[in-house]
Amino acid sequence: MKKFPSFPLLLIALVLCCCCSNKSDSGMLHIKGSIDSRFNGYSVYFRPQPYPTEDIVVESEIKDGKFEFHIPADSVYIADVMLSRSAHGDIEKLLLVAEPGELEMCLDRTSRSSGTPLNDTLQSWKDFIVNNIQTMKMAQIDQAQRLFEERTVTLIKNNMNPLGGYIFMLNNSTFSQRNI
Repeated sequence: MKKFPSFPLLLIALVLCCCCSNKSDSGMLHIKGSIDSRFNGYSVYFRPQPYPTEDIVVESEIKDGKFEFHIPADSVYIADVMLSRSAHGDIEKLLLVAEPGELEMCLDRTSRSSGTPLNDTLQSWKDFIVNNIQTMKMAQIDQAQRLFEERTVTLIKNNMNPLGGYIFMLNNSTFSQRNI
């Protein structure tokens, strides 16, 4: 009786297993997350939106500042990932799109993610909004500073007395050169 070589059969079986497992993963979202390790032992929750119920929320425990989710993503839907409220952390919950693929995320004061097409688009939009708000805040601060300087210089010029002198002395170092 002939013996079949075991190595080629093992190799064929390994190739078939790899092919089959890739096909079954095609409808899954794999999330690899990181967070400050001070939250080790707490949980992070994956919550499908708009109405998360206990039976559809998935929990992952934080270990060594890392957490993972393996979520079915047969259809595209919206979800968020958030730190347990009991952790009392200043961590922004992260809105994401559940779609097949690998997603990396970092939860912190300004949480972010990347790795799948719709989540990359969402993150790009978020970055744009945050940057524009920051620019608007800086413009408002500049405008408020100019208004403060104008009003203060007017008060000083209209009060060439101890009041004007005192206000000038208090604020002289904060004035820009254009108002003096």
